[in-house]
Amino acid sequence: MFHSGQSEKNSFNVCAKTDKPIKQKKKKKQLALWLLPFTGLAALIWFLLRVVPKPSRATYPCQQVAFPLASGFIVWLTGTLASIAAFRKAQNYITKTRYVPATIFIFISFIFIWLAMINPTSADIAYFRCF
Repeated sequence: MFHSGQSEKNSFNVCAKTDKPIKQKKKKKQLALWLLPFTGLAALIWFLLRVVPKPSRATYPCQQVAFPLASGFIVWLTGTLASIAAFRKAQNYITKTRYVPATIFIFISFIFIWLAMINPTSADIAYFRCF
């Protein structure tokens, strides 16, 4: 519900009973964004500790939940590290005034950033719906 008398551009959500502004819950979403890599790392460690000694454990329901989180973490980590490496290589070329290779590596860096940010797994989406 929008406060009457405010334009839609400057509007904010208000409580229907008290007519006071409703605070947005940004801190929970920010915390969730920081917890997701740690959750992925924990899922990867859990999966490896349980499945490597006995591979038949991969069919357990807890491991089927841990696997998408762990694989999503690996994809995110690979994209992030590859992006950092490509950006550093571009910086190296810029200091040597070789601008064409630097531009190519900056482009590669952006591609890896994009790959690290897209295609979340269904488990990741389910995690964010809890907040």
